[in-house]
Amino acid sequence: MAKQRICFFNSNIAWGGGEKWHYTHALALREMGYDVIGITNLESPLAQRWTARNLPTYPLKISNLSFLNLSKLIRVKNILKQHHIETIILNLSADLKIGGIAAWASGVHQIVYRRGQALPVRNTALNRFLFRKVLTHIIANSEEIKQKILLNNPNLVPGKDIRVLYNAIDLEDCPISMGTPLYQRKSRELILGNAGRLVEQKGQRYLMDLAKHLKQTGMPFKLLIAGDGPLASDLKSYARQRGVQDHVIFLGFVEDIKSFMDSIDIFVLSSRHEGSANIVLEAMAFQKPVVAFDISSNSELIRDHLTGYLVEFENIRQMVERIMTLYKDKSLRIQMGRNARVQIEGRHTRQQSVEGLLRIMDESLQ
Repeated sequence: MAKQRICFFNSNIAWGGGEKWHYTHALALREMGYDVIGITNLESPLAQRWTARNLPTYPLKISNLSFLNLSKLIRVKNILKQHHIETIILNLSADLKIGGIAAWASGVHQIVYRRGQALPVRNTALNRFLFRKVLTHIIANSEEIKQKILLNNPNLVPGKDIRVLYNAIDLEDCPISMGTPLYQRKSRELILGNAGRLVEQKGQRYLMDLAKHLKQTGMPFKLLIAGDGPLASDLKSYARQRGVQDHVIFLGFVEDIKSFMDSIDIFVLSSRHEGSANIVLEAMAFQKPVVAFDISSNSELIRDHLTGYLVEFENIRQMVERIMTLYKDKSLRIQMGRNARVQIEGRHTRQQSVEGLLRIMDESLQ
C-alpha cells in the first residue's frame, strides 16, 4: 500500500498496554517511512515519550464529553486537516467520539478503532452511529474483546468486520541472557512476581491471600510486586493483616522490566478482568511460566499446562497447588518458560503486529 499520513489518537492519562501499543506502532510506522503524528492528553506519559522521540505530538485536555465541546472538536479537525491525515487510529471510547467525529467531518479516509477494554459497548444511538457510519475499521486485541464489543448489541456491526490483532512484544527488549536482578534470592527461595498498577482491577489483594496460604506450606518464597497506584497503602496494610509482610516486597514503579523478570521464577497474574494483558506476553518472552485466573482473554495467551496454568477465578488454593507443582519440579518450570518464548516468537512479535495492522488498514470493511 502507498505510504499514508497517520494519526495515533490516545487520550489515556495513564501508561498501560494500550499506550505502549500506540507508542511502539507509531514509531515503527514512522521508521517505515509513514508520516505519523500523535494526539494525546495533557501531561500523559505517552505525550512525553512521543515528544522525546521527536514525533509530532498534540497534547490536548480530553474527557469523555469533549466531543460536545465545539472548539475542541474544531481543534482536532484542524490538526487532522493541517497534516492531511488519511488514517486515524483511536484508542478510548472518548477518543472514538471526538477523534472519530472530527476525522469523519474532515474526510479522513480510514477511521480505525482499536479496542482493548474487556467491557461491552453500550447500545446507545451515538455508538450505533459511530460504529456503523463513522468507523471504517474495528480492531479487537483478542477474541474475548471481539465478543464483548457485540455483547449488548449483536447487530451493532457484522462480527466478521471486527479484526483480531493481538498485543505484541519487541523481542529486542526481552533478551534471554541473564542481567542484574532487583532481588537476590536466599537459599531455596521461589520468587514470584506480579506487575501492574495497584488498582482494584488488578486484584493484588488476592496475592496477599496467596502469600498467606503459601506461608502455611512452609515453602520458602518471596513475592515481588512491581507497580504503583492508589491502593498501595491499603495493600501494604492488608499484607500486614495477613501476616505476610516479610514475604511480600512492594517495589513501586519499575522502569527496568528486564531486571524485574530476571528476579522471578514465576509470574502470577491476579487480575479480576483484563483486556489482553501485555505484561503476560512480556513474562512469556522472558521465559517465565504464568499462573493466572481463567478470566477474560487469559486463555488466549496462556496455554494451560504448556506455558503456565489457568485456575478458577478466586480459587487461591488451586493457585497454591499449581505454584507448589512448579516449585517441586524445576525442569517443568524451565520447560514451560521455553514453551512460552516459542509462542511469543511464533505469533506475538512487534513485526508481526505491525504487518497485521497494515494488512487490516489495507482491507475495506464496507
